[in-house]
Amino acid sequence: MYPGCGRHPRESATKPAFTILVLALCACDPKPDSGEPKPSDSPVDSPADTHESAVESPPPDSDTGPPHSDTPGETGLHTGDTQDTGDLVDPEAMVEKLDPYSEPSIRFSPDPLVPGAPVTITYEGSLVGSAKNLDLLYGFDDDSPYNALAMTSTKAGFELALDAPSDALALHVEFEDPDSGAIDDLDELGYHAAAGFPYLGPWLHWSSTAVPGDGLVVAWETTQPCLGVVEYGSTDALGSFAVGSYEDTVHHVEITGLLPGDTLHYRVWDSRGQASASFAYDVPDTTAAHSFIAMSDLQSYSLGGSLEHTATELVANHADAAFALMAGDIVGRDSPEIWWLTLYELRDLVSGVPLVTVAGARDGNAGSSPWGYDRYLAPPYASVDEPWYSIDFGSTHVLALHSGDQSSLQEGGDQYAFTQADLAACWHGAARVCDPVFASWHVPAYNVGSRHFSEQHDLRPVTALFDGNVDWHFSGHEHLYQRFEPLQYEATIAPSGSYGVGTDDGVGYVVLPPAGTGGSSGLIDPEDPEAGVRDLLAFPVIAADTTSHEGQIGYVIIEVGAADLTLSAWGLGSSSSPVPEQLLESVSYTR
Repeated sequence: MYPGCGRHPRESATKPAFTILVLALCACDPKPDSGEPKPSDSPVDSPADTHESAVESPPPDSDTGPPHSDTPGETGLHTGDTQDTGDLVDPEAMVEKLDPYSEPSIRFSPDPLVPGAPVTITYEGSLVGSAKNLDLLYGFDDDSPYNALAMTSTKAGFELALDAPSDALALHVEFEDPDSGAIDDLDELGYHAAAGFPYLGPWLHWSSTAVPGDGLVVAWETTQPCLGVVEYGSTDALGSFAVGSYEDTVHHVEITGLLPGDTLHYRVWDSRGQASASFAYDVPDTTAAHSFIAMSDLQSYSLGGSLEHTATELVANHADAAFALMAGDIVGRDSPEIWWLTLYELRDLVSGVPLVTVAGARDGNAGSSPWGYDRYLAPPYASVDEPWYSIDFGSTHVLALHSGDQSSLQEGGDQYAFTQADLAACWHGAARVCDPVFASWHVPAYNVGSRHFSEQHDLRPVTALFDGNVDWHFSGHEHLYQRFEPLQYEATIAPSGSYGVGTDDGVGYVVLPPAGTGGSSGLIDPEDPEAGVRDLLAFPVIAADTTSHEGQIGYVIIEVGAADLTLSAWGLGSSSSPVPEQLLESVSYTR
């Protein structure tokens, strides 16, 4: 996530406000066309009919600089700054005023890069002055920057022209002094270029102030630091603008004051006047029936793999989902090129479906080093020291916990206390105000898979709070889809045999299939002392002596009606033999 209060990004901090909104209502005549092409899809001739709001920024004396700023608190605009828009007659002029360009010390030319053509990398960064020689470390697309080439010295620094492959999509670089071993990798973030704009994104999520049905956070990554601007509106004419509150390459910009039933049209800009294509997001009526996606273990390592197939199937069949719950191990490893790969392959899904996420071990263990999960996904928890939260989509309540901090899930732990208070707030006396309630973390509390079954007991203590409060729990980790019988605390099948929150009902525990890496097949041995968990399994149905079941890549779709709930598991075959989505099983009942 973006770090707060000018601290180093790996230090714990309470998160700052995301953005400042600046709204342009330009009713003046357009300036004459210069004849030069603009980076947008089409010019904006008139303002959109938008719903306007503002997000409070920290006070002027607060420490709210960007992650790598030398002048904390000096970037961005403060709510209430007067914006004279009378002379601003086109989006480029507005962006230029909101996000002025300053030349960075590391540059790519051309930017965006052109596949099959040379790209010149100019370095005038922190190693200039101390380094007599400099090596460029680079990799394209999903490759790490391990290739090395010596750069040529210039008056101001170093330079190198590199041939981009004909199919190149992205370039990742770092810089090393071969004599001292000193590296400039932007604190492990790296420097990047891409064959299109933006370098990465956009993708959507929510925050504590931009909430479902009223707001949205638009995220994207640029190749050079800037504030970042979202242009948006309720028609494709756009016309309103939201600007980030600090300079960085990853941007999370809030838009609030949306109206259910509207379509939000938006595009993103950088300070050089580059604009993305336009995207659309249907603002949901959170009181209506809705569905959401549950997926885990996306773990892509190369372009064109299983995750891209998964994303294609989701866009084709479930693009109307209210959100996508991702239950950890979202990336294969916490490195910039793998975050690029994952979000690039998900691009057509996540530009219109907001993400609700929990962290897995591969994602950077939320709040620790490395920290890509926080930076890219910016979940709405209060502090990186306490990476858990809940979010409401109407009366649907999602409790997102962190299985990487197992001690805090024990009775008396911070996460246990948070869960207890959060679930208690779902009731007003005898009236249930959250219905249904879903909980999620990465490591399963019940698991018949042979890879990780020994870990399940470590996650059980907090589930004592689930009886009578939580409808379903989603995890991943095992790479084998499993649905258990309705369970009460500590492996007891519910007396009623039904899912629900009644006295005799039980919680539904689901281990999600992998969404982007190969399925697992091993089952706990029937003779193992822990084999009793096999008797709790509802799906797949396994014979008493079976030690394997071939898993598939896939996902789960949850449909929430006024009183009904349907859970459907979909399989997509294997990594080597992908197939269109096929129904594995479906469970429906009245809550």
